Amino acid sequence: MNDQGDGWLLARDGKVWTFTINRPETRNSLTWEVRGALLETIGAAERGDDCNALVLTGAGDKAFCSGGDVGNQLASLDDWPGDTMERLQFIGEIARRILTTRVVVVSAVNGGAFGGGCFMALAADIVVAHKRAQFGFGFAKRGLVPDWAGFFLLPRLVGLAQAKNLVLRGMTLDAQRAYDMGMIAELVDDDVRAKAREVAGEIAAGPRIALAMSKQVLARSFETGLDGMLTYEMLAQTVARRTEDHKEGVQSFFEKRPPVFKGK
Repeated sequence: MNDQGDGWLLARDGKVWTFTINRPETRNSLTWEVRGALLETIGAAERGDDCNALVLTGAGDKAFCSGGDVGNQLASLDDWPGDTMERLQFIGEIARRILTTRVVVVSAVNGGAFGGGCFMALAADIVVAHKRAQFGFGFAKRGLVPDWAGFFLLPRLVGLAQAKNLVLRGMTLDAQRAYDMGMIAELVDDDVRAKAREVAGEIAAGPRIALAMSKQVLARSFETGLDGMLTYEMLAQTVARRTEDHKEGVQSFFEKRPPVFKGK
């Protein structure tokens, strides 16, 4: 089952959904319609149990996402402060939802990921990138600062010293260097979307409740002390041990077969 709108596509394949930015003629730049569709997709994925993993990618083979549409940005230069702040809060909400949703998010970076597109890709739980991909942090070269939770994400991925180096110099990295710095989980030289869907399918077949809690506890690991993390672990494990999926995991172990999880 597929949906589409102005500049985006949504494909549903079992518990794996794929959201594609479909504007290859603009290197998959973001319009407000595309941003809104992405936020609505995350919300729909969270409701019920139809989706366990969401893949984010861009159409074509040249760009994942080049960030905001320049035409839209030029048209809104005089909107400051009110309208601009509201729009940035909206962007921040998308980033927050990618980072905190119970659904596991996998980005398939098929080409250039620049500006907001770069941080959208890096906000995913697992980043799968083609060897031709690039990651651009050139906000300073446009007289801007990072958004899309970039100030939150980057130091956690590469450390403060490298984050400063990338942002203050407006650097662009090739995929191999980004992988070496810890931004990318999987680096491939063939079909990056197929690999991302493979990863997403593996996760989608897993114990949904335990995976969701693992993601959400990990998200708090940099802000929470040892005692707090031990409390989160205790609470999450207490819930996990009462799920049907835990019982299935134990039973399949003794029966020497792969577990069949049902997300319950």
